[in-house]
Amino acid sequence: MFEQLKFTVGNGGINLSQDVATVQDLLNRVPRDYGGPQTMLAVNGILDDSTVEAIQRFQQRHLGKADGVITPNQATFMKLSQAAISRRILNDGKNYL
Repeated sequence: MFEQLKFTVGNGGINLSQDVATVQDLLNRVPRDYGGPQTMLAVNGILDDSTVEAIQRFQQRHLGKADGVITPNQATFMKLSQAAISRRILNDGKNYL
């Protein structure tokens, strides 16, 4: 199982390197056509524009709104964790293994 976030990641977040790397890794596990990043993110713990854009893309697809912030144990993180762990997005029926 993936580590939990300690602090917020994204626009205006605390952006601990370990938390950012966790988010980058999780986002890379989501298929592009289901809200994953346009191109694979570098898992380097540095919050850059491509990471923020990937967060917003995922949020827009799954939550219908995007603020570019992931908060521990809140909607975006829970949905992202679920998608990455199962490699299957619920309600889609497609298996991305």
